[in-house]
Amino acid sequence: MAARDARGQYRWPPPHKWDTHSNAFFDAREQTYIVTTRSVPIETDGLERETSLARSAGAHFSFDTSRAPPVILRGDVDHQPYAQITFPWLNVYLGLNMLYDQGDPSGKVYCRLTLASSPGGPWRVIEGDNIINATDFVPLGPAGAFDSHIIFAAARPFRRGAGAGAREWIYYMGGNGPHSGERNSSLGLAMLRPDGFASVRGHGTFTTPTLTVTAASLTVTADFAAGGAASSSLLRIGVIPDGAQEPPPALSLQNSVPLSH
Repeated sequence: MAARDARGQYRWPPPHKWDTHSNAFFDAREQTYIVTTRSVPIETDGLERETSLARSAGAHFSFDTSRAPPVILRGDVDHQPYAQITFPWLNVYLGLNMLYDQGDPSGKVYCRLTLASSPGGPWRVIEGDNIINATDFVPLGPAGAFDSHIIFAAARPFRRGAGAGAREWIYYMGGNGPHSGERNSSLGLAMLRPDGFASVRGHGTFTTPTLTVTAASLTVTADFAAGGAASSSLLRIGVIPDGAQEPPPALSLQNSVPLSH
């Protein structure tokens, strides 16, 4: 069931609310349109904003409006997921989620990174136990900076340049005052290395999901902690062929050339 109002706009029932920017894109992988928006339910201790996501039934921009979009990220009354920019990245989905800290008198809005293997979730944060205590992806600027209080990411990141000079560009709106107070808004740009959104860190052995390598070589980017012990500052890579339980001797960890800092 898809319903639009007299102006041709989609309207989901409460607690969905169109009072922040929403994000829509066509997902070629799933052949559906995906809209990330939000809901504002009334909880016992006040209003709470939640991140919601809707998918079209097929390759047409048509949505079921008989019920509110499902919630994919939930905070609490004082820490409210305000809006999310959702986009496909490699074989997963990433989101730049803006968290409004209503409990802080300075009224700050943080930009945090979320991840899911499919649009419907489950969604989880990168670096943190939940959206409330996650590490900022695009950090707020220092006191007095144009983005000292608020960051709202733009439509989606994109890659600019090629080779060693390539970068991921992320445009965002920065605010130098509280969410519900006087402030100036300015356009900002954050940059990072290609595909540098998320990584794995720590010690021990890590097995990736199945990867299809189509190039002549497999490239790994690694950062080593300064001053680490020699044994903890090495990286070895082994390859387990599809269907096998262990790597063959020629592709084993023991026979790989270690990378070091």
